[in-house]
Amino acid sequence: MPSLTRTKLMRAEARSDAARDRLLCTIDEIKARLHPSAIAAAAQDELRATAEALVCKGADAARRRPARVVGAVSLVLGLALAAPFTRRKRRRKPESPERV
Repeated sequence: MPSLTRTKLMRAEARSDAARDRLLCTIDEIKARLHPSAIAAAAQDELRATAEALVCKGADAARRRPARVVGAVSLVLGLALAAPFTRRKRRRKPESPERV
């Protein structure tokens, strides 16, 4: 078995130190990515991107079929505004005469 020369040993130690440094950087990066605030921020960004895409698709659909959009908005408004009126029209139970 050939013995390592001093130069080869120094190169091996340097490669080992470089590999250790890369490993520590990778571990720090993983820790940063797995931090709860980083996960929440990533989820928020993804949700924002999805919402923007959905709004764009909805706007395109509205431009292609404006009558359907008007009908859908009218239906939603009608249902939303009908609720207060139906509550007002409910009959109150007649008060029973007090027993003496």
